Amino acid sequence: MFVNGSYQTKFGIRVESLDELMFEAIKGSLEDANVEIQDIDVFVLSNNLAEFTEKQCNLAAVLPSLTGVGGKPVFNCEAACGAGGTAFTKAVKLLNIYDKIMIIGAEKMSDYSTSDMLYFVGTDSDRQLEQREGLIFPAAGALVADQYMKRYNISLDDLSLISLKNHENGKVNPYAHFYGKEVNLEMINNSPILCSPLRLFDCSANSDGAVAVIISKKKVNKKDIKIKASCTANFDLATFGSKDPIDFKQITEVSDKTLKSAECKIDDIDIFEIHDGFSIMEIIVPEYIGLFEKGKSKFAIRDGETRKDSKFPINTTGGLKACGHPLGASGLRQIHDIRRQLLGKAGKNQVNKVKRGLAFNFGSIFKSISMTILEL
Repeated sequence: MFVNGSYQTKFGIRVESLDELMFEAIKGSLEDANVEIQDIDVFVLSNNLAEFTEKQCNLAAVLPSLTGVGGKPVFNCEAACGAGGTAFTKAVKLLNIYDKIMIIGAEKMSDYSTSDMLYFVGTDSDRQLEQREGLIFPAAGALVADQYMKRYNISLDDLSLISLKNHENGKVNPYAHFYGKEVNLEMINNSPILCSPLRLFDCSANSDGAVAVIISKKKVNKKDIKIKASCTANFDLATFGSKDPIDFKQITEVSDKTLKSAECKIDDIDIFEIHDGFSIMEIIVPEYIGLFEKGKSKFAIRDGETRKDSKFPINTTGGLKACGHPLGASGLRQIHDIRRQLLGKAGKNQVNKVKRGLAFNFGSIFKSISMTILEL
């Protein structure tokens, strides 16, 4: 199984509509893969908020008007912030039936106020135990951060270094929300507290954007990238439903399954795209996928080992923090950026000698988890 082509629109505050962003991504991916729209057997569509932001359900029936091709299967995939990665895994499984598949992830978030978006995104949390109690996601992320930081003696300075690194990467990524924007340590440290201990620069930005990825059963040209493994799983939606609210063994469960399927070890991975909706996630996830021991991520961060020119390159194009986070598109953006790295086409974000990359995407505080490994 192979990735034949991919395309990302610029992420950020865009004047284009959701349909226009999807059309740009669809067209770009077709050109990149050098195929025609008629060559696509099935489409998988990743979106989280169109029911609210576009007042439009059933995007699967909207897609034929954008592609000009009707009569083909279109599968909707909604898994909160993890929709893109989940859609990719679903498409990989569908290669058992179809030969060539396009996955499209898109979101339009800038047309609404912050309070509106908090309400819309809040519907991704448990209705009975969280929504009705007013537990918005920044608050849930802050509670996780507070407990994890206390248990493992992590400081705000550690979170600042994560944000700084990702903004340094995003500054030179022309597709990123924060492209060309200077963000320094003083700005991060002095940014307002949203939900203690998380500050403004500890949280990813609402963004507009779209990504399309084309995959197939067989390699058709030299720039095709092998899909070594792609796995997904869902867990109890309530963020604090377990006895230990910061024991995220479900991450390890999905990671172990994916690495086993790919027949490789975590040490075999050259580059990592880690879902960092909140900066603390870039500490938690690497520990649970086995990259670092529990409580030891902070030392790698302090020593600069997760920078793009170091031993464990994480979020080399900016992560969700600096790329922006259009919910339905982020998981596919991670896969697109891993592919760019493997092909040596990441420009100023390029890492040397990349042969294998990992993308980790999740929704609703590790409740809808997907992990994909790509290989040159």
